[in-house]
Amino acid sequence: MLNATRQNRRVGLVGFCCDTGLGFVNRTLYRHLPFASWLVLDHPRYGSRNEFLDDRCRIFGLKSPRSAVTEWLTSVDSIFAVERGFVPGLRGLSMSRGVDFILMPNVEWLDLEDPGVHLIDRFIAPTEHCYRVLCDAGLQSRSVFIPHFVDTDLFRFKLRERANLFVHFSGHGGVQGRKGTDIVLELARRCPEVSFKIYSQEPLAGAIPSNVAVHGATPQPEDLYEYGDVAIQPSRWEGVGLQILEAMASGIPTILPNAPPMNEYPANDQLLIKCSAGTVDLGHKVWQTAEIELDHLEEVVRSLHNQNISDMSRRARTQMERRSWHSMGSKYAYQLGI
Repeated sequence: MLNATRQNRRVGLVGFCCDTGLGFVNRTLYRHLPFASWLVLDHPRYGSRNEFLDDRCRIFGLKSPRSAVTEWLTSVDSIFAVERGFVPGLRGLSMSRGVDFILMPNVEWLDLEDPGVHLIDRFIAPTEHCYRVLCDAGLQSRSVFIPHFVDTDLFRFKLRERANLFVHFSGHGGVQGRKGTDIVLELARRCPEVSFKIYSQEPLAGAIPSNVAVHGATPQPEDLYEYGDVAIQPSRWEGVGLQILEAMASGIPTILPNAPPMNEYPANDQLLIKCSAGTVDLGHKVWQTAEIELDHLEEVVRSLHNQNISDMSRRARTQMERRSWHSMGSKYAYQLGI
């Protein structure tokens, strides 16, 4: 079991460096914390953004020879991964070299029936919901809750004064409609007098209502939040929901389902929408989902439309400042032993 008081360890980061949420998280971690090295996994679809790497980084394919990974493990005392280890057999290889494994899981991808899960030395739970799941699985002694960070220096505050434009961040859309973009489109059909903007990195299927503007990828992640007054993120489930945190950090009040972990974030209860419970088959397990009540969502959007939201905007930013690197960085460094 890893000893949290043992500082100045050589800690290696494991994960993607690309234009996905997970790739962006790893880039942020590497920029802010003094990792000894980074085992960069070359994403099979999006590759790697080499401009964010330096001479402490080594790029590996997901099917790199075990000997190459084992050699890399000789240079570290601990490894840290977000969501999953991804490299097949990584936990066994790290154990064979006496290297501790620290994981910050996205809980929907955590298979608690996998015997390897109980060999993880430490879990850093990024949401209260994740921490409860780990505790219920008997892993409380090796788990700690640290709220997921948001880089408030990058996602700068811009006061939103009146709710004229409602935005939705779909990204790559999420598996099985996870982001709820279909719900936002149906909402727009119900509210033709309201202006909407949807950011999606993939084409949207079907007819788009005339009051919806659709935009693709932006040059920089922070550019997503330049425009828009209120965000609507009716996610059916999230591990964390980076776009929720980033939008709020940028001063955009964000409407969310009243279900974990999404309901951990808003500073205003008015922005939490009633929902019903469902399930989704993720392949490795069945996971609970939240299906937002469209009538309640419409009611809230209509109540906010054209209203002053300055206070909501400030409170959204304040809520995220509690998760900034200025607040969270030392907690992550301590748990990693850096």
